[in-house]
Amino acid sequence: MSKIIELEQSFIAAWSVTDDLKIIAEMNQDNVLADLIMGLSHVYNLRFEKAWSDFEGTVDEYYAYKNKEQK
Repeated sequence: MSKIIELEQSFIAAWSVTDDLKIIAEMNQDNVLADLIMGLSHVYNLRFEKAWSDFEGTVDEYYAYKNKEQK
């Protein structure tokens, strides 16, 4: 498996923390704590979206460079 695919899989696996937080919030009886956990889930989701966007840009840049190099 290529390093880029391994990195992609690592991102996807780490991103699942947002789903874990949502499950914890849904099971929590304390509404204030549940809201706090849902907010935390939202913040992490935004961070992962930014990291994913950066990753995609890097991959695009890498392949553009490799294609240019091969010509």
